[in-house]
Amino acid sequence: MALIHSAPKVIEDSAEKELALPTSEIIKRVCSSEPASPTSCKLDVAISLFFDGTNNNMERDEADLSHSNIVRLYKVHKASDRVSALFKSGCYAIYIPGVGTRFKANDELRETADGKAMAKGGQARILYALLHTYNAVYDAIVGGKDWLNEDDIAEKIKAYKRDVEQQNNYDPQMRQPRPNRKSWFADLREELNKKLEEARQAKPKPMIPAIKVAVFGFSRGAIEARAFCYWLDAALDHGRICGIPVEINFLGLFDSVASVGLANSASETTILWFANGHFDWAAETLKPLPGLVKKTVHYIAAHEQRMNFPITRVLGGNVSEYIYPGVHSDIGGGYGMKDQGRAGSIGKMLSQVPLLHMYKAAVMAGVPLALYQEMDDRLKVDFELDAELAKRWNLYMAADAWSGSYEELINANMRLYYRYRRFYLNGFESSKAFQGASAQDQEDLRSYNALLLGDLKLLKEREKGGRPRPPERDRFPINDNIDFQANAKLANKRALSRSDHRSKPDAIENIALKVFDAPADATLPPELQLLDEHVHDSLAGFYLAGYVTKEEKADRLLEMQKKPPSTNDPYDRKVYENAQADAEVSALLKTKGAFRKDRERVFSPGEQDKLKTDKVFPVLTDADAPELRNRLITSQTWTRREGGGYLKERYVFPD
Repeated sequence: MALIHSAPKVIEDSAEKELALPTSEIIKRVCSSEPASPTSCKLDVAISLFFDGTNNNMERDEADLSHSNIVRLYKVHKASDRVSALFKSGCYAIYIPGVGTRFKANDELRETADGKAMAKGGQARILYALLHTYNAVYDAIVGGKDWLNEDDIAEKIKAYKRDVEQQNNYDPQMRQPRPNRKSWFADLREELNKKLEEARQAKPKPMIPAIKVAVFGFSRGAIEARAFCYWLDAALDHGRICGIPVEINFLGLFDSVASVGLANSASETTILWFANGHFDWAAETLKPLPGLVKKTVHYIAAHEQRMNFPITRVLGGNVSEYIYPGVHSDIGGGYGMKDQGRAGSIGKMLSQVPLLHMYKAAVMAGVPLALYQEMDDRLKVDFELDAELAKRWNLYMAADAWSGSYEELINANMRLYYRYRRFYLNGFESSKAFQGASAQDQEDLRSYNALLLGDLKLLKEREKGGRPRPPERDRFPINDNIDFQANAKLANKRALSRSDHRSKPDAIENIALKVFDAPADATLPPELQLLDEHVHDSLAGFYLAGYVTKEEKADRLLEMQKKPPSTNDPYDRKVYENAQADAEVSALLKTKGAFRKDRERVFSPGEQDKLKTDKVFPVLTDADAPELRNRLITSQTWTRREGGGYLKERYVFPD
């Protein structure tokens, strides 16, 4: 397993100071940024791939400044098709949108539930990145031309699925074996080589001594980024493409979460013991990285606890992993300003800290990102760091020695988190975050804190041997579904199950017992202010049932327009009535509903805004869950959020 480290204990009070490079590095970078002469004999080629996280999409998210750290890094990468300080010949930046969001190359015209839940479409994104890598090599040699346009790439993605994966179209009478990944790319490489040989005859220069590739990813995008490394390795001819040596000089990962296919949570809550979330293209990521990868940096969320978000640590040489305070999207970005009442500006977003550190690690590894002093004011906004956030970070990090194993570092962070939860346990409404939150966020935070109270009550009973079993239960086996629905408001499903089985407290539960049994602080200690104002609550805000994005809500309204919900579904019925009561919303839905072609019924961002979804959709509560969740969801929870709760360790792969 890779070396594990704590995040830096002290950070500077501004982005400019935190991103400062040694003078020698600045000189090296400035010299390397000299534009290549048109008659130059040599061209250094750098290709960087940016895999965005689940339900993260640059085109959608930039409007409200909730774009991820992947997008922020992509935007400051130098490239041959960019201008001014961002121009650099021989450099290429390729962005890949997150699974579950629109992706035209794979004919994903709208957001998809199976993309968000099961990472469907992930392999198409890996292929897209590989084909664009080939494109970049072709452009570097030929100059100003793509080998494949976007339509060609879409056809290649379909061809791979048809040629390599679909068994029903294979003719057993064929004399040649069915292609596999390696042979399919060998044929593609040969096709590219022929094109390049023709181009070389007309234009023998420049000579390309090597191709350096950098790969970045967040969430499932981090798993895609890791899978890309194996795919690229398989696509090369003895480590070369068109005779040019290739290496991945930097792999930068924000909180790698697989959950591809059936997530690991299914093995915890159903009889599907084999489910581990590493199916199909994600399976390789449990192996050591190929030797092609020279340096890997992986930032892991200390406070992420969701069952559906297990961490997949990295195996391989020259890998460094760091534990950062915060939940999943506090590491990779994606929260908007004031989400859950926290971080009222970009500079106060906790995700800015890992962003700055990943930027600096990439620059030191030779990735051609613009220096801070080269960025214009628009780009600098994406890298802001508020002095108050830095102060709270330093106070938090001063609260522990931060040494030891992965488990010890996680437990140290959780002790501080449980102290914070203890302070507001019986009055979360008084927290600064709650008071600044939207009505929906307040409902989410309040109701999940109530579940924590119930979980703790059951845990303390189990510490003493468990609640007495009713006499009639002695005659029957323990029923894993006993009273769960009736007690849904009492505690999380996992806590109810462990109470039903009288399970002894595990390691993290014993830590929680010790912290929550101690007297609460009279005032919120300075070292906990980071948790209060900057660390989000991923459990409270993660819906297994309900509608989250504007596009999800728009599509549901269109379905209701075609088939109005019955009075047996009171939440949906209220949504429908609200939409019909608004003349502008109703007219737009009728217009869209009249179109026959699916692509004509897709709502643009502007049309989504006109649907006034924040007004049309009432505040969602756990009481609304029964009409919105499906059968699979009830294996995890009887509410609309996960049933694991705050008293559970995050699962770690490889186990």
